[in-house]
Amino acid sequence: MPSMSTIVCFDRLPIKLIHKILSYLESSDIFTSLYNINKYINMIIDTYDRFRLNFESITMTNFNRTLDYINPIQVISLTLSNMDDTPGQFRLFLSLFSLKQFFRLQSLQLIQPTNAIELNKILIDLSTINSLKSLSIIHCHRSSVNQQTFIILSSYLNLSTSLNRLYLSGTLNPLFEYNFISKINHLYFNDNIFNTITLQTITTRMPYLKSLDTAITLNINSIHLLYLTRLTLTIFINLNNLDLKILLNQMLSLIFFKIIANGKQWFNGHFWEECLPLNLQIFQFNFCTQSIHINEEIIFETFQTSFWINKKHWYIMLDYQMNSTMTHLYSLPYCDTQFYYRPTMNPNQKFRSSIPIKKSNMNNVTKLTVDLSILITEVKMIFRHWTQVLLSTSL
Repeated sequence: MPSMSTIVCFDRLPIKLIHKILSYLESSDIFTSLYNINKYINMIIDTYDRFRLNFESITMTNFNRTLDYINPIQVISLTLSNMDDTPGQFRLFLSLFSLKQFFRLQSLQLIQPTNAIELNKILIDLSTINSLKSLSIIHCHRSSVNQQTFIILSSYLNLSTSLNRLYLSGTLNPLFEYNFISKINHLYFNDNIFNTITLQTITTRMPYLKSLDTAITLNINSIHLLYLTRLTLTIFINLNNLDLKILLNQMLSLIFFKIIANGKQWFNGHFWEECLPLNLQIFQFNFCTQSIHINEEIIFETFQTSFWINKKHWYIMLDYQMNSTMTHLYSLPYCDTQFYYRPTMNPNQKFRSSIPIKKSNMNNVTKLTVDLSILITEVKMIFRHWTQVLLSTSL
């Protein structure tokens, strides 16, 4: 006789299992859907100590409900946002809590602080949190920082032994003018176009970096990054590729390199074969240049050598449909989360890839923009042409 299946009620599950389930839920959903089911569930929620409060996109009702129920010592991650859909969060949060109450905090993300007093009030309490590993201050307006902001933050970076990752808005560039030495391993700039800090300054202030995401807006100077294993560069100047070669030759430990740049000097597989560090495992890039400046066949051949195809298994795409006057060259799979596509009926503007088999190369893309302006114009021209042909034939 077959055994009957057993029905297990949620509130009969072991505490550890429910805690595991809670780790997959939004904090606001936990309090909205589970709290006050019964005393057992309340006890489990009250003893859960790994809440990740992400208020980046949340209704005011759920925001208030979460703050009413939450115990600061249960929180290990906190995200506050003053974006357009969540205005005034910093002020409301600070009216109810002090950051020093969250002494088990491991990650803090501050999105678009709009008031220097509020931001400084949060930053000054960082020194009381010995567990903080990651700090993000992004989409930050110039009006939301002042001299006190940089004094507080530079002092914290100088003394902190726990902080490992730092994400900064470009408006916080003046921070590097202050005298500090930080032990962080990972530095990322949120809006690279505003980053005017030289690599030399970064490495002086943060000599133990293992990963760096930054922009090049000034000439490259000699640097010393003995521990750097990951580097992402966005180049906003007409950089000589020889300068980049000198830079890469100093990074013997580099295993991941991503670069975004304009200019025909980057459309040369032989150059990259000569200058990339020997231990490099992942090379991602996105280059563009005026279409009139390139010879497709010559460029393509330089990326089809044994080094690219057999040794590294690195493949490329020549793309003529992102911009009608520009040619894009990028690594596969496509390395960015946003992709811009401008389809055309012109057979000369096509894709050309070195990859030997057909497979998905856009798995990283989460935002697709399709511009139909050229296609619509071409269709109209064809329609106009055939209309004229038919009219002339009928006459």
